[in-house]
Amino acid sequence: MLHTQTISLKNQRTHMVSDIHGNLKLFKKLLTNLQYSASDTLILNGDVCEKGQDSLGLIRYIMDLHHTHRVYTTLGNNDAILLHLLKENEQLIPYLERQPYSLIHEMLREQNREWKQFSSIKEIAQFCLDHYQAELEWIQQLPHALESEDFIIIHAGIERTNDWRETSLTNAYAFPSFYEHGHDEEKTVIVGHWPISNYLSREKSHMNPIIDFDRRIICLDGGLQVKSIGQLNALTLLDGLFEATYVDECKQIKEIVHSFSDESKQGTINWPNYLVEKQEKQEHFTLCYSAANKTNYWIKNEYLTYQDEQWQCTTDVSASFLTVKQGDHVSILDDQCSGYDLAKKDGYYGWIPKSCT
Repeated sequence: MLHTQTISLKNQRTHMVSDIHGNLKLFKKLLTNLQYSASDTLILNGDVCEKGQDSLGLIRYIMDLHHTHRVYTTLGNNDAILLHLLKENEQLIPYLERQPYSLIHEMLREQNREWKQFSSIKEIAQFCLDHYQAELEWIQQLPHALESEDFIIIHAGIERTNDWRETSLTNAYAFPSFYEHGHDEEKTVIVGHWPISNYLSREKSHMNPIIDFDRRIICLDGGLQVKSIGQLNALTLLDGLFEATYVDECKQIKEIVHSFSDESKQGTINWPNYLVEKQEKQEHFTLCYSAANKTNYWIKNEYLTYQDEQWQCTTDVSASFLTVKQGDHVSILDDQCSGYDLAKKDGYYGWIPKSCT
């Protein structure tokens, strides 16, 4: 049975955030933009830790907020890595080898140590407990889910069972692609975990929250620290209405001098569906068919490669064109391709002709 906490969200402004992934600087910027105050409720729906460079500072900051503000935090799969540490799971060794940004590394580094100086995970766990008992105990006590009058708030998803609280721990904080699976509860389920762009194989590329009242699902994860175009989303609830806010680390801002729109080209290629079949190559884009997504895409030529006798995308890539108007300001994500730049505006991203800027 999941560890759940019942809360009330009536008659108050509530901010919902997920998947901060150790980015304390951007989290503080988000709270400033929200004009966050002690009269608000703040919900952090998992994955506070890992992938970013300041998980330890972020945890301490949130722990302090819990003392002075109304804050609720759920456990995410990346936070649960610390539970594996306390359970002395030796599989953490290869994880530490491949993941340079981890709370475990940060705790050891603050004590002028590194994991290779220990003979086992057991020794690392004991060392961390000796120096960081408060932080580790705080993570241990995090609930798996919150339930309010209208919402079930859980990091990754719930199972279709007689009682959703019987969802397995693995699915509670690591359910893959929950939005596509759905659920049977009357309440709306609010999740993070799965970057929003992963759901947009046939739609315009974006990282903004998905609010689907028909499916009774809200998805928050803007792909921060996971996707190159990632952002940190907040969804603010007040008087039954939602308002989305985001911050990101895009720095190259340009003003649009010529408007551009092409609604015929949209879609997003995401891992692991990189394999495509080339159909028609043009100067800047190639028409490709994705068998996995059963969809045709215009893929920027620079994002295609021939490997192992197959054509594939080199990474996640937008197949959308971005609509822009003269006077708009956009973030330039990639200006190294021929003819077109990859740009982002209002959480949407796609290709615009270089002549636009």
